[in-house]
Amino acid sequence: METVQEGIAPMAVVSYEFRTVRRLMAEAIGVPGKRTFRLLADNDAGSAIIWTEKEHLASLAMAIRHMLQTRDDPSGRRRELPEVPAPAPLIRLTLSFHADRFELGHDAETGEFMLFAHDWEVDETAPHTFSCRVPRAQLETLAGNIEAVCAAGRPRCEVCGLPIDGPDHVHGEA
Repeated sequence: METVQEGIAPMAVVSYEFRTVRRLMAEAIGVPGKRTFRLLADNDAGSAIIWTEKEHLASLAMAIRHMLQTRDDPSGRRRELPEVPAPAPLIRLTLSFHADRFELGHDAETGEFMLFAHDWEVDETAPHTFSCRVPRAQLETLAGNIEAVCAAGRPRCEVCGLPIDGPDHVHGEA
């Protein structure tokens, strides 16, 4: 029997498996200094908008680059993966949430990569909110896309890392 503290209902955690996605890309909305960041994913079953912070996207790109370097096919050939279509949907799913944590996975047998995103409003021990399977080439493209989106903002100070035109920046140019 499940016990519930008075006034607190248990939160149902739902995990969405998008399988192979047709589109997976990062974008920023707004002007530098006031941009909002997100990942967009879709396939025939639905679409996901995963809102996140610039720092989380930048970290994801670094993790992708690292994983791609350490998970090369030993034969030197890149394997193209067969697409795993999502089941025929009864309704088209539209998912939107704010993620504060991403994870990557790799299946050595198939060469397939997986991307997992965790909703920031859900306990960190809960399962991921979103996952998808990604071929190597698509993951490489995503890393480059994220790097370009993050670099398109305000220039950063090499000394303190803050935006040069930001209110907290105090280092002058030499």
